[in-house]
Amino acid sequence: MHARLRSETGMMGKLVIVWLLLLALMCVSAVDTFSIMFTTFHVADAASRAASAGVDAYARTGSAPSACEEAATAIRAEDDTIKIPKKGFCTVDPQTGRITITVKKTAHTFLAGHLSFTKHYAQVVHTETVGPSSV
Repeated sequence: MHARLRSETGMMGKLVIVWLLLLALMCVSAVDTFSIMFTTFHVADAASRAASAGVDAYARTGSAPSACEEAATAIRAEDDTIKIPKKGFCTVDPQTGRITITVKKTAHTFLAGHLSFTKHYAQVVHTETVGPSSV
């Protein structure tokens, strides 16, 4: 019986350490998830505002390049860390006046953005399409 007790010495300490490590991993995962969700919301809001600004500019000028430039200016004013792709950032449908904006941003994460199998979750890409108001 004494040998059995000796073989289980330190099991509680090891168990506590394992549970604390699991708790720390869950906390880091929760913070990363919140950061990705917040970044997604922020990028979607910025893209929506930029597309609306582009629609207004297109309605005023009738020029797709000036509408896209207005959208890019709105994005830079909102958050200069949002990446504006060189190709496919802004497309204008001249028949409907609808503008589609695509923007990218990397969420600041502790773990998800640094692991190869979760890195794509930290890369937020949002596409927003807005048309002229029918009112």
